[in-house]
Amino acid sequence: MARVTSAVEAGGGSSTVAQDVLAALPVGSSALRSVHGITDAILAAVGNAQIESYIKGTETVAYSAIAFGMVGVIACFFLEDIGPKMTSKIEVFLENDVHAKKNKYH
Repeated sequence: MARVTSAVEAGGGSSTVAQDVLAALPVGSSALRSVHGITDAILAAVGNAQIESYIKGTETVAYSAIAFGMVGVIACFFLEDIGPKMTSKIEVFLENDVHAKKNKYH
């Protein structure tokens, strides 16, 4: 929002035009062209500001994904070794199921 508003004002538009552009931006290019007082320079500046906004949003998501990934990797260092539990004893049935009596090791 701040990028688009500053882009409109840098392109020579007023704050009223900036508010109208913000309202028309989600609708599409035909709504943007119908804003009173908009010029080609403002349209170009708004297009670049919108692209920069998408880039900044994608960058933020990527950084947060990296942070969650790092937490996951660090958490893996604290996991228990399951090697001793890897035996041939795999028959486990639900306790409230009709096959509950088949549990040999549980």
